[in-house]
Amino acid sequence: MHAVPSSVRSSSPLDLPFDLHPGSEQRAVLMAARERARRRGCPQVVVLRSELPPVDPLAVLQAAYRSDRLYGYWERRDRHHAIAAFGAAASATFATVRRFVQVREFVERWRARLLASEEASTPKFFCSFAFAAAPPASVPPPLFPAATVFLPHHQLERCGERVELTTHLVLSPQNDLDALWANYCRDLRAIACIRSEVVPTPILPAQWLQHRESRPERFTAGVSGALEAIAAEQLEKVVLARSLEVVAPLPLNPFASLDFLRRQHPDCFAFAVGNGRNAHFIGASPERLLSARDRHLVSDALAGSAPRGATPAEDARLAAALLASDKEQREHALVREFICLRLRQLGLSPQMGPLQLMQLANIQHLWTPVRALADTGHSIFDILSHLHPTPAVAGLPRARACDYIQSSEAGDRSLYAGPLGWADGNGNAEFVVGIRSAEVVGARARLCAGAGIVAGSDPQAELAEVQLKWQAMLRALGRT
Repeated sequence: MHAVPSSVRSSSPLDLPFDLHPGSEQRAVLMAARERARRRGCPQVVVLRSELPPVDPLAVLQAAYRSDRLYGYWERRDRHHAIAAFGAAASATFATVRRFVQVREFVERWRARLLASEEASTPKFFCSFAFAAAPPASVPPPLFPAATVFLPHHQLERCGERVELTTHLVLSPQNDLDALWANYCRDLRAIACIRSEVVPTPILPAQWLQHRESRPERFTAGVSGALEAIAAEQLEKVVLARSLEVVAPLPLNPFASLDFLRRQHPDCFAFAVGNGRNAHFIGASPERLLSARDRHLVSDALAGSAPRGATPAEDARLAAALLASDKEQREHALVREFICLRLRQLGLSPQMGPLQLMQLANIQHLWTPVRALADTGHSIFDILSHLHPTPAVAGLPRARACDYIQSSEAGDRSLYAGPLGWADGNGNAEFVVGIRSAEVVGARARLCAGAGIVAGSDPQAELAEVQLKWQAMLRALGRT
């Protein structure tokens, strides 16, 4: 079981309304779970809910972090919604082409083992999928598996000023109920006393960070080759990515970097994933792959980019040029039509919203939300497997584009451009595309960014677009 370290930074102790011994209702639930575990011959999970005073889930995650435990973090700051999940009541990793099916089966299996009171929150299963089901054979083993799913031991969710802790206790017939309850109460007290700010390490000056780019000439050659394949009608579009390694003289602080990202980009999805081996994947993605609420689905078609202007007049000029660009419009239309086609193949009836501009701090995109009403015949993971990867991060035809990516890019994308998020097993979910991101291990970070290549693309312009997309993460790692 995951425990919150006793060394967490605390404010004054709080007088919390619970005792070290379970009451009759809690004991009855624990005993029922233990008895069901005995009858069924497999562990059962008790779901416990506690309301807490306002705390920052990211500050709690930082304080409770242990390098050998899985974690996940999710925040949309402009919606006043954040979730931290740490420790694993149950977890699994997969590395096959059936990974979406295997994750779905894991979620269904563990949902059937849950025992929850009526007021308990619906448990969320946190998931991360690499871009590819298997990395190229020539690269080192990836830091993150092709698929990871876990039911968190603790799930701390903040909606507005309301903060709720959901704890999942795994019971087997041999469990000591009093010891289990005592551990739960200890964790709850520790979490409730964590102060509500992320504690930063000293922010390193940007000039202290060493940058090691993958060779630009390899990227531009890949773009030129893609343009030849497009001219020969072998491809319609392909997205090529470059990597940038950042090396610092001191260990980087992923939580402080994520804190910076969520404050600077409140209209993006701030996320973090920990692999249980001291590696982190963090970012602030503008691109929602799939959101599901009460059978209502939304997917973002996001493709076509331009920088922001230094003045309002320049910004307006760049926005108008983006909207008028035939090349950018074609790139966007490929993504929008692909999403609609894949949803129709599942028997759904997608509806496209109006074309809009998504204007972020240093870049703007063409954006079309696509909506559909789901039936009960498809799981979230069925829909995800149909959508990933979209032409926004891969290309068309999809299989040929992925083959070209694997032969042209130096190294493995890992979680970059893969789906990241959560699903509750009741058809509700939130998954984004893992872009504007970085892998962080100790004093090193690896950033990836890509550009969509279609007819009319210019190799040098695409190179500049990739460098522009790195900037948000670079500013989060070191300040100028």
